[in-house]
Amino acid sequence: MKKIALMALGLTGVLASCGGSVSTETPPRTDFRLSEKVTYDNGSKSLNAGTYLICDNLRTGVEVTVDTAPGVDRFFISAKGLKEGEVKNFGPYKADADGKTRVTFAFDPRMAPLDLEAQAIVVNPKPVKNVNVLGFTNMGVRTLNANGSVISEPNYSQFVFPVVDSCAVL
Repeated sequence: MKKIALMALGLTGVLASCGGSVSTETPPRTDFRLSEKVTYDNGSKSLNAGTYLICDNLRTGVEVTVDTAPGVDRFFISAKGLKEGEVKNFGPYKADADGKTRVTFAFDPRMAPLDLEAQAIVVNPKPVKNVNVLGFTNMGVRTLNANGSVISEPNYSQFVFPVVDSCAVL
């Protein structure tokens, strides 16, 4: 029984990789980036300057390049909060014939799925006022063929966006 379960898990991984994924050659971007390195979680963790953010108080545009396999006709982008698992879907988007499709979408204020902790994480950028990191959101791709049948369920990328409570645009 264990061998069958392990084989099924392995096949799931193969099928997920056959449909589509967020491009590693062209990482996703948002409208907002940190201008300098900040720390959070009482200084034990940090976000580097240049880190792309989702601003919970502002409309935040996101640009993602999706790599698709032959046979993929269209796809959805799924944004998932890392801890709670809440998912928001965007699309469908038509897959380009060359297998690389760039799409843009936006999170309206208070829309991004989060990785909520019991208390907010305080970020201490200098000289800007303290802001709260509410959580983190990851992007995945769900693919379909021309008949609308699912080729792969969301295959989530290694790219994670911090969701910041309030952004001050410089």
